[in-house]
Amino acid sequence: MARTLDSVKKKLSEAFLGRGGIHAIGIRRSQNAIALYLHSPPGEERDRVIEEARRAAAPFAVVVVEEGPPTAGS
Repeated sequence: MARTLDSVKKKLSEAFLGRGGIHAIGIRRSQNAIALYLHSPPGEERDRVIEEARRAAAPFAVVVVEEGPPTAGS
């Protein structure tokens, strides 16, 4: 079965949400990529989680977007 962006996003969401500061996972169809939205200080743990997510997302690219999580009223 061929992997799709949607199926990879679902798998990554189940495995990585809440780890390494990842608060959301999206799709960037124009880039044929998965977007990881995170808010955490740089460090080994964060780098390890991002690298693990990149391997799990293959053959799709992973784009890292650093931003705070949504807040109430925004």
